[in-house]
Amino acid sequence: MPNACYIPQREDFKAATRQQKTIWPHECRSGTFFDGGGGCFTCPSNYKRTAYHINDSKGRACSRLIGERHAKASVVKKAQCGPGEIKDAKIRGSQSTAAGGGCWVCPTAWDRTVNTIDGNAACEKDGGFIFAKATEVESLSCPKDQVFDLISTRDPKVSIALQTRNTELTRQSKPAINKGDGATCWQCSVMTTRSHHPVYANNACDVLTLNWETAAYTQRGLFGLRGAEQVALDLVKDGKLINTIATDIAPKMEMSAAEFRKAVWDEIATVPEESDILKVAIFSRLVMAAEKPGQATAAEKQLLISTGESLFLRKFVLGIQAQANSKNLTRPFMPSAPRPSCVRCVITSSRLYTTPSVTLRRHKAAAASSSSFARALNYE
Repeated sequence: MPNACYIPQREDFKAATRQQKTIWPHECRSGTFFDGGGGCFTCPSNYKRTAYHINDSKGRACSRLIGERHAKASVVKKAQCGPGEIKDAKIRGSQSTAAGGGCWVCPTAWDRTVNTIDGNAACEKDGGFIFAKATEVESLSCPKDQVFDLISTRDPKVSIALQTRNTELTRQSKPAINKGDGATCWQCSVMTTRSHHPVYANNACDVLTLNWETAAYTQRGLFGLRGAEQVALDLVKDGKLINTIATDIAPKMEMSAAEFRKAVWDEIATVPEESDILKVAIFSRLVMAAEKPGQATAAEKQLLISTGESLFLRKFVLGIQAQANSKNLTRPFMPSAPRPSCVRCVITSSRLYTTPSVTLRRHKAAAASSSSFARALNYE
């Protein structure tokens, strides 16, 4: 048999712990989650993230469900009926008399009859009048496109509104609305919604307003540009330019050339979309293609044309948005493009404007004196 006592299940809350301070979601390590509250967070073991704010003042950012717990009841004393209660062998929900029966009461001013204690005729009043429950035949509501109001047609202003409406219905050969003592249903016209004014007033409905928003412009991303994938693959296969850039920056990173080159190639092998060194190399080939087209490869020429088209479309679309919004717009971060398909993929999708990786997060500041590096990261 189930236990007689129980503690209901409940939700136990705890605060989340910030593991890393950052504004970039991709910098969060495995097992942590990003939140706009200021970095990468974790919940305690067996706790899950809730909908409360990450810095909720009551510490409700994480929660776990504690299940219902049961326990047996202990006998304290013999059950006895109190004054005005009727003892009967039956217990509500059980026909067994071994448990000692139960205590019952009739409603005030009602008397016990000889009928079964759990029947509808267990008590009587005033000579045995029969009473029955009321049955709902219609709910006090309106159709979903109408407005419910507790005011009735007894109100003089509502009565006038009803007469006006019935005159319109008669003109349209439609049935009139009968008067009643209950609530009333109303309807606002198309493109309006219910206001806070009385339902019978001339301003009972407000006119809806339209909010216009310009469509967001999704940029192609580095590997969304034609030729970018091939240029990157050529640079990786050759390796000379990437090693030259890494060697030049290594002293400013307080690392040996060999150590920094290894870090650069490890990053390109695992997360090439995070490698600013690779982006600088690609940009240098893009500048060369513009200045010396005769020395450019077919892929570099294609990348130069595609970059020009992308910049034109971005400035054209953002110019329209700036006029529509009547405000200055800053350059957005370029979103990731779809990953390229190839037989042996070395380079994955990337963003032309991106944040430095965890491994090489210092080399932007270290390379600030390099004009080509700065131009590559802020190319317009």
